[in-house]
Amino acid sequence: MPSTNKTPVLSLNQWVPGDYPHFDDHNADNALLDAAQAANAAQFADIGTQLDNKASINNVHSWTPTIAGYTTPGMYTYQDQHGYCLQMGNIVYFAGFLRISGVSTAGTGYATIIGLPGSIIADGIAMGSVVVHNLSYFMPSGVSQVGSRFLNVSGTPRILFDTSSVGSVSNNITTNVIQTNTAINFSGWYVIEI
Repeated sequence: MPSTNKTPVLSLNQWVPGDYPHFDDHNADNALLDAAQAANAAQFADIGTQLDNKASINNVHSWTPTIAGYTTPGMYTYQDQHGYCLQMGNIVYFAGFLRISGVSTAGTGYATIIGLPGSIIADGIAMGSVVVHNLSYFMPSGVSQVGSRFLNVSGTPRILFDTSSVGSVSNNITTNVIQTNTAINFSGWYVIEI
């Protein structure tokens, strides 16, 4: 005999004194549990497929951060030059470190870091954030704080350094501060076109 009471979600038997459980009742409860588990498994599989399609995760891979002047890149040699990134859908998370060992030909214009992978989503718009963790031999005279931001040059992401918290163009740092032993450690994220 089925129970007097049922659970609210799956209607499983909830016996009270005076009810007489039968094997059929237990088997019916097991069938309900099995069907609910199968429905949950199918739902999770569907969610997994949706995530795979919308936010595919690519393996972490390396890239080569390079100092370059905005107007002319210049030629620099490096003691260290490491970059790593992880792409999740259209967002790239990155970290990099570089140390200059020599300046063959100084670049001209604003000091930038190039070599970031991917194309930024729209020309003229650079969605993302970059944090400089450590700078040495890079500070212009009289400057105690350096900020950083993205610059979008024909869809190619660059990191630009400035001495203003709001990133005013007039305060961008030029390549004349780059010298032997200049070192920059940085990380951040940005949106790319897929």
